[in-house]
Amino acid sequence: MWRSNMKAPNAFYGLFGTIAEREYGAITVDGKQDRAHRYICEFVNGPSPEPDYDAAHGCGNRACVNPAHLSWKTRADNMGDKLIHGTHHRGERCPTVKLTEDQVRRIRSLKGVKTQAELAREYGVARQTITNIHTGARWSWLR
Repeated sequence: MWRSNMKAPNAFYGLFGTIAEREYGAITVDGKQDRAHRYICEFVNGPSPEPDYDAAHGCGNRACVNPAHLSWKTRADNMGDKLIHGTHHRGERCPTVKLTEDQVRRIRSLKGVKTQAELAREYGVARQTITNIHTGARWSWLR
């Protein structure tokens, strides 16, 4: 089941078998599939303190199931860790992104030159996406 020596507390522990969506290990227990890191986190740390808590990877490797690397964190804390680890999928690293960084810069440069509706049609996105780019609600980190 494990891909590393269980005696190495700081090592990467990976599972042989299924890797679910977005590179998380998957495990089936009693006929129910779950993300392996959530299952291990609950087994080691007890149930999630709140339903919306994440099973966070202290090592930044989403495929790791080393119990020493897993803890319950709020979504905000987990997202902060992802920024520190460099594993946050923002911008072009996001698998569902429709725009490139260059396109976002161009959209910003055309604010007031073209309407948001025109830009939305040109780039194949919703007008609200253009609004969010112009107001800094999305892509605010991009300069």
